[in-house]
Amino acid sequence: MRRAERRLKTALARLNEFRDREGIIDPRKTADATQALAGRIRDELVRADTELATLKHYMRAEAPSVKMLEARIQSLRDQLGSVESEVTNKERSRSEVLSRVMGSYERLESERTFAEKAYQHALEALDRSRMNADRQQVYIASFVQPSLPEESLYPRRLRSVVIALFLCTIVWAIGAFTVQTVREHL
Repeated sequence: MRRAERRLKTALARLNEFRDREGIIDPRKTADATQALAGRIRDELVRADTELATLKHYMRAEAPSVKMLEARIQSLRDQLGSVESEVTNKERSRSEVLSRVMGSYERLESERTFAEKAYQHALEALDRSRMNADRQQVYIASFVQPSLPEESLYPRRLRSVVIALFLCTIVWAIGAFTVQTVREHL
């Protein structure tokens, strides 16, 4: 159990060190949030493109609304590129990109999960061992303290010898009486 506990503490410490070093609590959630943001920007970009196409049908290209919408579309494209580069761009100014950080994080996370399971199994085994020991202790527990006898009570040798002699005497007397009776009748 102690070994499993040390393994779990080590895995948690390595995971915390990773989080502190990278500045990301959970890269999976960060990547999901980034992808969701990129999806919203794409939706906004499609709407803006549609709106621009509609405006160009009845307005000139130099109209202020068209220019403003084109600037907004360009801004959305830049923003989309920036958001997507957080996930996969290799030349990102951040220490590492999310796609590379995910590998390290998943390895550390799986080690933590295995360590937690091993710790839980060790705790369960310890509980089972304690219950087994408690159950076996019931058989070992003494209810009356043993002591050495001062004088043996059984078998009562003298009494047994006297009873045997008495019975033999009675059998002899009956036999003798029977023999005497037979001799008198003959």
